[in-house]
Amino acid sequence: MKEYEILTLGGNCGPRTLLTTWNLIPTKAKGRLSLPFDLSVHKINIVAQQIKEDFENYLKGARYGYRSGNRYYWTNFNDDVIYYHDYINTPDIHKFEKRYIQRIKNFRKLSKETPYVFFLVNCLKDTTAQDLNELYEALKSYREKPFQLLVWQGADIDTSQLNSEIKILCDNGPEQNGLSAWDRNRKIPQEEIDYQNKLKKFVTDNIKEQGFEVQHFELAFKDKMKYFIKYDLPRMFTITNNWVTNRKVLILFGLKIDLWKLPED
Repeated sequence: MKEYEILTLGGNCGPRTLLTTWNLIPTKAKGRLSLPFDLSVHKINIVAQQIKEDFENYLKGARYGYRSGNRYYWTNFNDDVIYYHDYINTPDIHKFEKRYIQRIKNFRKLSKETPYVFFLVNCLKDTTAQDLNELYEALKSYREKPFQLLVWQGADIDTSQLNSEIKILCDNGPEQNGLSAWDRNRKIPQEEIDYQNKLKKFVTDNIKEQGFEVQHFELAFKDKMKYFIKYDLPRMFTITNNWVTNRKVLILFGLKIDLWKLPED
């Protein structure tokens, strides 16, 4: 068992994506286990509630049919959870439940057995200090071993009401255009790069402050080839769908040319 783990608590897939990009957590090919909050959107109060209940009612109310752009996703209409990485043409509730039951088991094991855990959460709009305090107390009850709660995007949080044990970066990043922010073929503005570097430094500084040497995980060859095929090659030439504008797009050496409008479902 490692000396420490960084476990993500949402509120979206940003923490998992960036931690992997920075090699602060391993990729799936290198053994990283997926967790329930990694690849979905959760309000902070819902994360706290599910941890308090040990996920007893997590999958109740899950169904397929939430639409964003021209795609449909699994969602939970009871608590507005959206599973943005679970879009498929032939939805199967049994496969979906099996996937998340395993992710819950992974979370239980890593959060309870690892000697030290850094829990990382990214604040969504309307998150309050009370939400974060309740999350901290839920984690404290859930896990008997030492931990630290790290919070991104905390500029709108009233820190005078915040538990002093919570480490928060009180700085919101530059405005982003919804789903286009996750387009890996776009040119990333310098201000966004600078902000991501600030997020990374916040995480690594807190790891060092707890007396740990920061772990870095090199990409497996399989991941490097996958990245090249999925991101580098399409930057040279590809025809793809832009789900934000709902158009077919030609990408030629980084230049994007809108083609025809995609049909509405």
